[in-house]
Amino acid sequence: MMKIINPFETYSEKKLALFGLFALLIGSLIGSLFNGRFDGIIDLHFVESILFLQVLSDNIINTILLTLMLYFLGKFINSKTRLIDLLTTTLIARVPFYILPVFNLNNQMDKVGKRVIEMAANQSTESFLLSDTALLLIFTIFSILALVWFSLLSWNGFKTATNSKEKKHIIYFIIVVIITEIISKIVFSQL
Repeated sequence: MMKIINPFETYSEKKLALFGLFALLIGSLIGSLFNGRFDGIIDLHFVESILFLQVLSDNIINTILLTLMLYFLGKFINSKTRLIDLLTTTLIARVPFYILPVFNLNNQMDKVGKRVIEMAANQSTESFLLSDTALLLIFTIFSILALVWFSLLSWNGFKTATNSKEKKHIIYFIIVVIITEIISKIVFSQL
């Protein structure tokens, strides 16, 4: 179990970096096959269609933004923090999100999302299909698990990279992740 939530103490930096780069490519391919757009460091939205290069650029932008922000925080905590360690952390931490686009098989999540928005806009009391409800429930559970796993991987990697030992660093870390999410949304809104 520890290898899943803290691989940074078990595997070499080189193996983790290679695996993270491979996962980024495969995750981008999965995103493009299932029309998933990673338009924020912790965001996934489904669209009617998207190209592989768009998904890949989303993932690269997210990785760079989170890496840089964690690096600046890491340097504040420990001047010996290395950029490569935080790049590896970010590459590995984003892996759980790459599984989620599979839920959009045949664009089902995109269709369900559009129905929800239409019902809300029309203030409709129309009941939801049982299959839609089940799909949303399962997707929500997996999304929460992915977010928790991302958080654990991010924190464990950051803690290892910075040799963080103080409780206040957790608060700094959370604030930086939230700020990075906001920055990523601004960046993607400009693209």
